[in-house]
Amino acid sequence: MASLLLQKVPDGVTAIVRDQYPHPPVYSSPDALAEEGRGLMLLRALADDTSVSMTSAGKDVWVFIGTPETTEHF
Repeated sequence: MASLLLQKVPDGVTAIVRDQYPHPPVYSSPDALAEEGRGLMLLRALADDTSVSMTSAGKDVWVFIGTPETTEHF
């Protein structure tokens, strides 16, 4: 069982996935045809920040994705 919390914050979006598995995620480089093992790699490529917190009930994996700043002036 896992849960997902999405929260809009002033500079972007924070997503937290909470599960009951008591081991931290492992970063790996899967084979090209592998059907698993890319989750953390994808998160790190897309997110501005990531973190894992171990809890008494399992773990929380969170990511922060910032919104691009508007630099164009009219």
